Amino acid sequence: MVQEQLTEVFAKQDLQQFQAAKDASGNPLYPHYETVRNTMAQLLESGLAQDLKTAYDKAIRLHDNIWEADQQVKQAA
Repeated sequence: MVQEQLTEVFAKQDLQQFQAAKDASGNPLYPHYETVRNTMAQLLESGLAQDLKTAYDKAIRLHDNIWEADQQVKQAA
């Protein structure tokens, strides 16, 4: 019981840190989090992703419009 509560607290902290993460310029590291968070949850629950970063990356690839826009930004840079 105590272990479950500790695990839940650490998971919430990890999620909060993930959501708040910024790059060196102060921009969000995961700007599409709100759009893909349900997909991320499904990937994590099904075991197709083992951590938040992997789940985010995979979820982005599953959302074609976001993936294509990100690729265009990367190519322009």
